Amino acid sequence: MNKSLEYIPGIDFLRAISVLLVFLFHLEIPFFKSGYLGVDIFFVISGFLITGILREEFEATGKIYFLNFYKRRILRLYPAFLSTLTLTVVSSFILFPKDLLKRILETAAFSSVYLSNVYLWLKNSYFSKVAYENPLLHTWSLSIEEQFYLVWPLVLISIFLFQKRRVKFVLLFLFLFSVSLNLLAFFNNQTVYRLFGPDILQFLNSKGHDTFFYLTPFRMFELVAGSCAYFLKEKIQKREARYLIVVSLSLMISGLLFGHFAEEWSFSSAFLVVLGCGSILVILPNKNNLSFSPILFSLLKIGKMSYSIYLIHLPVIVIYRYQKFLPLNLLDFLLITVIVLVFSLLQYTVIENPFRAATKNLRSSTVIIVFIATSLFSYVFF
Repeated sequence: MNKSLEYIPGIDFLRAISVLLVFLFHLEIPFFKSGYLGVDIFFVISGFLITGILREEFEATGKIYFLNFYKRRILRLYPAFLSTLTLTVVSSFILFPKDLLKRILETAAFSSVYLSNVYLWLKNSYFSKVAYENPLLHTWSLSIEEQFYLVWPLVLISIFLFQKRRVKFVLLFLFLFSVSLNLLAFFNNQTVYRLFGPDILQFLNSKGHDTFFYLTPFRMFELVAGSCAYFLKEKIQKREARYLIVVSLSLMISGLLFGHFAEEWSFSSAFLVVLGCGSILVILPNKNNLSFSPILFSLLKIGKMSYSIYLIHLPVIVIYRYQKFLPLNLLDFLLITVIVLVFSLLQYTVIENPFRAATKNLRSSTVIIVFIATSLFSYVFF
């Protein structure tokens, strides 16, 4: 059973905005200090699409084909990821000294089994200077998505079977639960001590914002927000959408501005961006609600290649910066952009699309077994 949502051009537009924000942030462009929030937008989009695929499959067949779902996810994501991982590790052996190479190989090993978010949480703050010497730093977000994909079909099938009439209430509970975890960061020490005890207080103080940045339970509200958007999309009328788009864009812009002036990751800025993105996703499926100018449509190709761009951009930036030594100038920015786009287009054409098209011709069990074997081999090898 191969079930997919109808293509929504606006989602590729959002993907383009997301990956451009992250790309410009990693280039350390001054006006994009909050570009890391592009990842939060990616999470909301993932929650929307995955929930839509699974729900429409369940409505059509009365079940969810788990093996087929995981096969599609593997073929969609893993080949390009493995290609980038391999090229980065090979380049690192040639270009980087032993101490840095050790960190890169450790990150590669954990990312190959989608646990790099846990590894990086234990090792480095995302915003530390040392972290940005690691060309695989960005794999933390891929690990969170894969962990979500692992459990979300089971959560949804449970909701559909046992709480079908209360699906929105269950999703709201999960959303608020994850939000409440994040809010712990804003309690003063005495409040946390009274509510949760000294162990939790010590845990929060030892890792600070990194806990809320790297770990899946604290990021769940973003993915669930996308899921909620899918279930709300049919409730919005055209008249309401005109007002909602203004509110949505205002929330996203406010979150980006807030993040720009924050010294490190802030739950408040992420929360605003997530609400704004989720609201936009509610509107997008109704094609009458948004019209795209030719300039906006020019971003759709970037949106289609956004996964490859996201994979490739940081290794290129880190390797280029390490080899140059001097601060990057405008010519360097342009050259890096060209290199990233060329490699991304190549990977998208040669790897992403062919493997995605192979979905119908490959057995689910075979794909999953090969994926597990390759992941374990990569973990041991790296």
